[in-house]
Amino acid sequence: MAVNAYSRKNGLQIRIERWLKTGKKRKEEPGILRGEAYADWVLRRVAVERPVPSFGFDQPLVVAHCLRAVRLRVWRRSFTALLVAPGVVCGAERAVSWPVTGGVVLGGAWLAFWIDRVRAQYATYALRSDAFSAGRSREPAVARRLRKVWPTPYALPHERRLRSTGARDHFIGAGWTVWPESSIGIDVEPVPPRPDGKAAEQEIGLEVGSRIRKNLPFPETADRADSPSGFRQFTVPELHDYVADRLLDPAPMHAADHPLADVEVLGIATLSAKRWQDLDDRDWLELEGLAVGKPDAGPGEFVARRYLWARILSWNGELAVSLIVNFAYESGFLRVTARPHITGPLNQDLDPATDPPPPWSWRWLRTSWLNALFDLVDAVARPLASNAAAREPERDGGGPVSLREAYSTSYIDDMEMYEDARRYVQMMQRRVFETVEVFLGHRHIDLTAYRAQATQIYNFGVIAGGDISGNVTNQPGAGGSE
Repeated sequence: MAVNAYSRKNGLQIRIERWLKTGKKRKEEPGILRGEAYADWVLRRVAVERPVPSFGFDQPLVVAHCLRAVRLRVWRRSFTALLVAPGVVCGAERAVSWPVTGGVVLGGAWLAFWIDRVRAQYATYALRSDAFSAGRSREPAVARRLRKVWPTPYALPHERRLRSTGARDHFIGAGWTVWPESSIGIDVEPVPPRPDGKAAEQEIGLEVGSRIRKNLPFPETADRADSPSGFRQFTVPELHDYVADRLLDPAPMHAADHPLADVEVLGIATLSAKRWQDLDDRDWLELEGLAVGKPDAGPGEFVARRYLWARILSWNGELAVSLIVNFAYESGFLRVTARPHITGPLNQDLDPATDPPPPWSWRWLRTSWLNALFDLVDAVARPLASNAAAREPERDGGGPVSLREAYSTSYIDDMEMYEDARRYVQMMQRRVFETVEVFLGHRHIDLTAYRAQATQIYNFGVIAGGDISGNVTNQPGAGGSE
């Protein structure tokens, strides 16, 4: 996405390319910005004091490239004015005829645009080299700006998107595509006694991972001092840590060369997008404490909540799968909610990352001369355009915004990528619900209601690729459930 900040595509080129690509696009995607408009939008909406955390790409590096693109534009305008000035002065003094004056002005503008093309091309070459990335810290102005906009990995805004099929809770930054949530709610009660008065034993599928055995004892060795039936209380932070350890150690009994997904699990504090910019510095420090599980942390129990954010990055960054999990335990009632989010590939309108031609070759010179001519035509035609260019991409509705979501596709039309997304969601959801079951079983809590609801989710819910609505199953990605 950083390359687009250096793109000198003008309006005429973009319209021609869109006309040529009309037959190749399979689905109409939301409008996006490119070139200078892209750099302006990133600095105005993304590089704010408290940006939405980035996932799947280096957001500070994108901001650095946009800052350089803006400075390149300042140089471009100054140099253009310098080369056009002689023709303007000659025309004002009537030293030469008007045709000659016009030729001098247009020639100076074309030369300025071509030199700008050369500078932008070399900036693109430098962008692909290690020296460019390593040297970004040597620019004090860029470094100061990046320190202010470094993403905070411990807070995430959420908003409610209303649809004809129902509301969807979207965690901004986790993924634009929101699949239906899965939830289990039970009364936390001890295992009922048998008719003979003894505590009933329930079989529990016990994990054999080292983290599971280390964190919790097996039922045979559990402390039964809380009650004659062995019932033991627990806290939400304990459940939080137990599930996180299970997700981070997914296959302890498999061989060392067994393929493992790149799973990352972290605690996150979430709050409404409407409150995102209203919190002061003290509230943000409390949000950090809430994310790591400190007691009595956060700006208020009715403002922010602690969630578990499990996420997988695959397909060289094209596919990002997230599962946002919440554990609510109050008045003896436990509710486990899992919300899948998917971020697909980048928008199809973006330029492909092709290697530019060798500098100073005939193909390179011919292309740069022609593009400079397009720049000149666009500079003359742009003021005459009836409608002003858009200042925001189509997905920027105000409030906190995620750069990756604004520039991602609405659908995944690759079968293998879509199947991987379903598999990752199924894997994480199943392990969350099964780990909670083991956690509760170790404390001799009645699992009858829990298992009944989990079975419905495994067979018909999002975990198997759909949404429960009576006896109706909707596939993710279908109309109204994507």
